[in-house]
Amino acid sequence: MATPETHPEASNGSSPNGSSANGSSPATPSLVGQTVEGTVTGITHFGAFVNLDGGQSGLIHISEIA
Repeated sequence: MATPETHPEASNGSSPNGSSANGSSPATPSLVGQTVEGTVTGITHFGAFVNLDGGQSGLIHISEIA
């Protein structure tokens, strides 16, 4: 289980107001703070990228993985 977070180096194309780059609203509400299951798709020096249900992805910061 993982808690997805946002990181300045990990962009999902969303603007700060919550709409995506093309002006549409996100498909589902934010999952920040929720515990969810996902598949790790990449690991970097700052954390792990995870694919979630519904086509969303998230970043688990390295400080949350130990």
